[in-house]
This record gives sequence, structure tokens and C-alpha cells, in this order.
Amino acid sequence: MESFIQGKSMKRFFALIFATAFSFTVPLFVACSDSNPSSATNDPGSYDVGEGFTFAAPFRFDASTSIAYQEIYSCYYHPDSKTFTWQENIEPIDMISIKIVGDSMWLGPSPKEYNPEDYYYNYEKLALSSNHDGIYGTWEFTGCTRVIGKTEIKCDIYINSLAGISQTLKITKDSIYNTFKHNPATAKAFRDTHWNIPRIIEIFFFDDTTNFVMDPNTFEKNVKIIDESKFVINNQVFEYQWVDEFNDMGFGDGISFTSNGKTCKSMDFMGGITESLCKEGNSDILLSGRDKAFDEDYYKEGPIHEFFTLRNTEEFQECMQTLITPETKAFLHGLL
Repeated sequence: MESFIQGKSMKRFFALIFATAFSFTVPLFVACSDSNPSSATNDPGSYDVGEGFTFAAPFRFDASTSIAYQEIYSCYYHPDSKTFTWQENIEPIDMISIKIVGDSMWLGPSPKEYNPEDYYYNYEKLALSSNHDGIYGTWEFTGCTRVIGKTEIKCDIYINSLAGISQTLKITKDSIYNTFKHNPATAKAFRDTHWNIPRIIEIFFFDDTTNFVMDPNTFEKNVKIIDESKFVINNQVFEYQWVDEFNDMGFGDGISFTSNGKTCKSMDFMGGITESLCKEGNSDILLSGRDKAFDEDYYKEGPIHEFFTLRNTEEFQECMQTLITPETKAFLHGLL
């Protein structure tokens, strides 16, 4: 279910989802575990996806302007007391322009946000419905978009910037229900296009400071592929498996590596900020959408980001240091 933004500094796989909301309960990520390698599947596309999840959020629609309002409430951070409060925003943070044409609904930026010079604020997304009364009803996102004012429609595997999901909206007079489910076909299509074993090694077997690209000759001479999910480096066998987790708490994705009875899992989990989460004990999670490198922004008074992504980067990298044998590490660095 990955958007899989490319680049060495972006090992993680989520892109910003525009005009959606999330529910979640925070799970604890386990980066390292002892396991029986014979129990691991050889299918790198096996998933633990559950039944998806649904999140309900307050919603208002002004029929006179065709503007929908989301993020009516936010979790506010108060740095002086280091507390959080759930409160109504002076004005909704998220405004969406909606056009209904038959059984089609086009969602785009509000007139206030519209910018013809910026594609992000100059396109509309298409959802379809066979059960609606105007805007109210159940809608399915299609992965199709168009530039505002143009008639050409382009479709791809991405739903709100993410591959590997389906998204349904149920809109009522005062609420919007977002349901996300796993789509294995688009997840596989993305991975087949953007990922292979050389790239997996480049990204996950070297740290962020190493700018290493394994050319075909180097790969052919130094890596042996056993099957689509297993390879050998310096006589050390590695098995990898993509991990997709969908449940009633939210969704996550990542990859796990197993060798010599040990498993390391790199994982992201995305969720939304809810009233029940808006408490002092969850400060690390609540402020995860802010940049810790800048205290002025990190501890700023006011509403916090509408969603968060938990990443177990440090735990995963520490785990990989013990998963890869010293001999294999030396061999890999000899390729640099």
C-alpha cells in the first residue's frame, strides 16, 4: 500500500494524503525478533491486512459555495504548560471544492487555495457513486485526476498519493466516514515497477549517509538470487518480505529481513489525531508531524498536524547491525 517516495533520504513509504482523515490506536513496533526462518513465507507479497479501517470525522458542506469543511476540530498544543486540548478551530483548516456531475464527484482545492502555477492546488480527484443524493451517499475514489479547467482525465494506481489501497467515502449531513482497505493488485504493481533486489540492498543494507548504487555488473558478481524473496551476499542468506498491515486501528507498511534465525522489520504506521489521543502522555506521537530540528516550530503554540507517521528507523538500523554478520558488512563496504 505504498506511495514509496523514491530517494535515499526517503526510505519510508507514505506520501501526504490530501483531504482524508485517519483513525488509529498506536501499536508498539518491534524491530528485532528471534524467529524460525523455516516458518517465513517465500512470497515477498504476503500481507496481514485485516478488514481495513474506518474513521468518522465532523463535516460540513455549504451548498451555496460547493465548499466542504473538514478539520473542524484540532488538538492544540500549549508549550508553556506542555498540555494538549481538543477544541474547535476558529475556522476549519481543510476546505475542499466539490463538483457533482451525474454519478461523478470531483474534489479539488477551495478557491482560496487554488493556484494554477502549483499542480497540487490545480487538480481535482474523481470519485464515483451508484448510491447518492447529491453529495450525500457513498463514493469510491478512482485514482483518476484532471487539471482544473481541462477535460483530459488521467488515471493511475494511486489513490490519494498511495498505491495499494482502496478508499471509500460515506458522506452524511454532519460527518464523513473514510474507509481504507488493502488493494494487493496495485501494491504489487508498484513494487514490481519500483523495487527489485539490487535496490532493496542499496536502500536497506547501507545507512542514509552512503550514496551507493549497485550497477548490474557489481550485483551479478556479488549477489546470488535464490528466488524472488531470497538472496545471498558473501555466503549469508537473506530472506525478505513486504509487510502490509491494515486493521481497525489504521495502516502500516514496511519490509522485514530474516537471516540466521533473526528478523528485523522496518515499519511505518499512519494514523490521525483524535480527541481520545489528544493527551499529554502522547506528546511524542502528537508532535511527530513537526520537525524536532527546529524548537521554535516543534514547540509552537496552536493546532498540531492532522496526522502522524510512526517510524522505527533507529530500532531497525540497530537490528540490521546485528543481523548482518561482520564478514558480510566488510564485504558490502568493500563494494563502495
